[in-house]
Amino acid sequence: MKKKSIVLVAAVLFLSVVFGNTSYAKSTAKKITAIFGSYLVKVSGKKQNTTTLANGSTVYVPINELSKLTNATVKKSGNTYNITPGVPQKNVDEMKFMVNIMNQYQRLDDLGDFIITMSRGFEIAKDSMISNGTRTELDSKLVNYDSVIDEYNDQLKMVNAMQKQAKTKNYSYTSDFAQMNIILNDYYRAFDDLDAAVSSLENYYKTKNDKYIDDFYNNTDSAWDNCYAGKNISSTGYFKLYGKVLKK
Repeated sequence: MKKKSIVLVAAVLFLSVVFGNTSYAKSTAKKITAIFGSYLVKVSGKKQNTTTLANGSTVYVPINELSKLTNATVKKSGNTYNITPGVPQKNVDEMKFMVNIMNQYQRLDDLGDFIITMSRGFEIAKDSMISNGTRTELDSKLVNYDSVIDEYNDQLKMVNAMQKQAKTKNYSYTSDFAQMNIILNDYYRAFDDLDAAVSSLENYYKTKNDKYIDDFYNNTDSAWDNCYAGKNISSTGYFKLYGKVLKK
């Protein structure tokens, strides 16, 4: 006899319809005539090796097996089965990915703080150069500057990798990645500003012309503006996803 199919597409919905969120209390026992194995069970299109019993239009599947298929939790107490609907693995995986996106926003926000701290370091170098006539402090800050640039490049690679992963898994986070690219572009412009600020300090060191100090201030102010533009986007993105995670 050809087996018929039972298709379980949405596990959580199925559980809420079949099980609800309640306990099954002791019921009146009765004998029935049933056909063994006359139905196939599919979950999201995949055939499952699950026992079925059919009595007319009613099909029975063992609770323990059905709970495994739908990620539900079953606890037996006497003659009562307590069933808690579970979350499909696909939903769990996407939730983890959403948290990773949220954390990436946080990492980008932290990167903005690093760039701002670097800008403050150059201001200290400027004060030292004016008061002492040396560039020792500037050379020291430039070493740290290289590490911040390395961090930027690491974050750029991470965002690109996550974007590819989202495309592979068919996750819809296009707007988030677009926002992250804007953030990275803001920070890139901030680096351009800081490069110009460093050049201004080097020119001041050579010429002692105060014009270059004015240029330094203009460049660092622009760097701050670009950083805060990126940080505002990263903060907004983080809390948007944080709210979605809480609702889950």
